[in-house]
Amino acid sequence: MSSRCRIPFREALAQRVLVQDGAKGTSLIARGLQAGELPDAWNLSRPEEVLAVHRSFVEAGCDIVVTNTFGSVRPVLAEHGLGERLEEINRRGAELARAAAGPQRWVAGSVPPLAQFLAPQGTLSFEEAREIYREQVRALIAGGVDLFNIETASDLLQSRAAIQAIRAECDLPIVAMMSFGDDDRTLLGTTPQAAAIALAAGGADVVGANCSTGIREIYRVLLAMSEVCDLPKIAQPNAGLPGSLDGTLRYPLAPEDFAGHVERLVELGTGILGGCCGTTPAHIRALRSRLSEIGDRPRYGHPRPLGGATWLCSRTRHAGLGGGLPLLAVGERINPTRRKALREALRTGDLQILRQEARAQLAAGATALDVNVGAGEFESPERMAAAVDLLQAEGDPILVIDSARPEVIAAGLARVAGKALINSANATEQNLRAVLPLARRYGAAVIGLCLDEQGVPATVSGRLALAERILRAALESGIPRENLLIDPGTLPLSAQPDQPAALLGAIEAIRDRLKLNTILGLSNISHGLPDRPAINASFLAMAVRAGLDGAILDPTQPAVADAIRASDYLCGREAGQAIFLKNATTAEVPAAPRAPGQPLFEALLSGDAESLCAEIEQRLPERPAREILDGSLLPAMAELGRRFKAREVFLPQVMAAAEAMQAALRLLQPRLEGEKQAPGPLIVLATVEGDVHDIGKNIVGAMLRAGGFRVLDLGRSVPAERIVAQARESAARLIGLSALMTTTMRRMEEVASALRDQGLSLPLLVGGAVVTEGYARSIGARYAPDAVRAVEVAREALSSLQPAASREGRSSG
Repeated sequence: MSSRCRIPFREALAQRVLVQDGAKGTSLIARGLQAGELPDAWNLSRPEEVLAVHRSFVEAGCDIVVTNTFGSVRPVLAEHGLGERLEEINRRGAELARAAAGPQRWVAGSVPPLAQFLAPQGTLSFEEAREIYREQVRALIAGGVDLFNIETASDLLQSRAAIQAIRAECDLPIVAMMSFGDDDRTLLGTTPQAAAIALAAGGADVVGANCSTGIREIYRVLLAMSEVCDLPKIAQPNAGLPGSLDGTLRYPLAPEDFAGHVERLVELGTGILGGCCGTTPAHIRALRSRLSEIGDRPRYGHPRPLGGATWLCSRTRHAGLGGGLPLLAVGERINPTRRKALREALRTGDLQILRQEARAQLAAGATALDVNVGAGEFESPERMAAAVDLLQAEGDPILVIDSARPEVIAAGLARVAGKALINSANATEQNLRAVLPLARRYGAAVIGLCLDEQGVPATVSGRLALAERILRAALESGIPRENLLIDPGTLPLSAQPDQPAALLGAIEAIRDRLKLNTILGLSNISHGLPDRPAINASFLAMAVRAGLDGAILDPTQPAVADAIRASDYLCGREAGQAIFLKNATTAEVPAAPRAPGQPLFEALLSGDAESLCAEIEQRLPERPAREILDGSLLPAMAELGRRFKAREVFLPQVMAAAEAMQAALRLLQPRLEGEKQAPGPLIVLATVEGDVHDIGKNIVGAMLRAGGFRVLDLGRSVPAERIVAQARESAARLIGLSALMTTTMRRMEEVASALRDQGLSLPLLVGGAVVTEGYARSIGARYAPDAVRAVEVAREALSSLQPAASREGRSSG
């Protein structure tokens, strides 16, 4: 095994701001790397050039040298015929970085995103992703890395898989970065706050952002992360977004401008500064120079996150409880206990009822949803995993995984993209040993229920003693204090009239003596009594006054919903007044009657293919297929596009809706052919030669099909000659190209040139992470920044052609 840096990384990070190197691809292109050629392959074929690039950054003043292994996971290497050389490429990549770094600098193993989504957006399971990463991690460790960089991530679930893979192999430091767009969200809609919460909970030592756009934009991202996380941050921006000048990629940000925001980033708690696409040794030298001028003492924890808060998140949402934040309302209704219809649906495996329950509770104001898929014979890990997948696609709520079986809890946690809450661990030794390691492994928060072999204690002191026992066990298991919530145990008022006072006393004692946040199941207080909503609401107000931070409740009870808002307001909790006034009404407004096509409309927008097709089948005997398509489905897709642009929904919801739309089109197709409707215009899609990342292209294809286009998808790494030949042979009306890497984006120009050489005037649409509108214009193409806009751009391109093409484009939707 290669030697490692002699200086402990975590100690150094606590003492000074560190400088990481810049872009490998940019430097290797300057040394002859061809468009579409995998940079990682040079670790074997041209190691002297890779070593020279590393040394150039060391000479510029970097402290951390990152391995040239950004594509060195098996799915990517296999596309280049290098799958069987994975261990060799990664190990050699680490050795080359070490040769340049020497014993006084650190080597970071570059861990990339996978070239596909995880389920349910894709077909790759969490477990499969984790094993793919473990394979790379083992090889990088063998090569002598000091830490790991998880880079350019857009999917929290993939990042969690990578973190788990690293932790399964070693205890080396982890730097976890995600890539954000101009709207400060990742491709799948993750906010900086949700990213920081989930990555920190998973076990990262440093969190932050890379790639994205420029240094100003990354400042905004890190500022948002600082609201919820006091870990050191990393800023690794591009040198702006690239354009093309005389066929050469150019990045606009000069080294001096690139380094101009260093002081603001350091004041924000940034512990590592580096560069991504387009950054050269000159950019890193400018960073080092500016850091020397202002001093490299770190300013961690500034601005400091809200003290005492427990933070949770889904992929696109985040929420906290405690620390003066408003009460966290957890919807209780996805639980078959005493709910016959839900129990029967879960018994038969019909999970669609969960959609209805989720919609109702989220609409009523729930921030998180408790998920219990039953007990006894029909509760299973598979059913919990399926429920989590469905609910994350239905509004993406924060999830509370509720089960008494550790294997069921684990199955749910493995599918949660963000940071979940476990309901619950009790105070018995056996249960604590089973549940707390799951919270530690998956980075979840956990509810500690004041219950042991004798049940829930009747006294304040008894509950406090169990809470102390749970706290000791949690800390010994490595669970931070803020990740433990205590449930004092709600006993029915009907059986023990003195229990409300004891329960309120326990909430106060746990808050004041143990400094822990509290949560409870509200509805049990009124079990067996009449007028339960009134009792629940009144007791909730009393509990909030006593210091309760969260409650598992039925938010669809108006009295309970009103009590939450009013109690937060009256107790002076942060944002309580604004929330109360925003939701206050002087009179109840009756719900508008549902339009005849609204169920179909709602099913499509929620991505519920089963309900959508059922609604269509009910209408087909009375309505022409074309009328259903033009009058309901296409307007619904247009509304989805509007919501996506307004950031009201995000890519997972768009993908689910597109899949539901394709199911509807398959159902309607025989009828449409019978009605002699002209087929939609054909577009050829391809990822350019040398690029094996086709996630974006696949999403665009799904949206185009949903919009009435016919799509000929040529796949990944397609040569320009084949793209043009297929377009000619198929009589395509448009061509769409995708590229993720700066090293492959230049292939788009080859396609544009080939079209001109062959006299084809087909509109060319281009998109991808590194593609800009300016670059698109420079090669005579149209820019599609995302999948929804791609449909609009395609229609605009058709409408600009001859009148016949315009008519065909309109008739297809």
